[in-house]
Amino acid sequence: MQFTRATEYAALGILHLAMLEEGAVVSTEEIAQQRSVPAKFLAGVTRDLVRAGIISAHRGRNGGVSLARRPAAITLRDVYEAVEGKMQVAECLRPNPNCSALGDCVLQGVWEELQATLLDAMGRVTFSDLADRERAMRAPSSATR
Repeated sequence: MQFTRATEYAALGILHLAMLEEGAVVSTEEIAQQRSVPAKFLAGVTRDLVRAGIISAHRGRNGGVSLARRPAAITLRDVYEAVEGKMQVAECLRPNPNCSALGDCVLQGVWEELQATLLDAMGRVTFSDLADRERAMRAPSSATR
């Protein structure tokens, strides 16, 4: 399993906003430039994040986007589901699956467990946590002092 670029770019955008002062409004172009992601691609996933109530869009001369919730109230799972929809790690877990072994396959239970574990882990990672991790990464090392 691999996350799509859309999810990665959305997470980077939310992380960028989480690093700023509460209520800060920033253009998607600025976020794209600072995070080295394609601006047009980021603008596309921004619409999904607005629809999900994760960010707010601001029009006008000083327009841009801002977080609609505190970073501690936004999880990696929220961002994933805003961009990708409900996670389904295997065909048999999708609505109306196209699988001839449905209900008679030992793997279905394994896929369900793996999916539940991944969703649980993603639901525990907040953007407040990620912002703290990034600040720690950027902080001068005590070894260099």
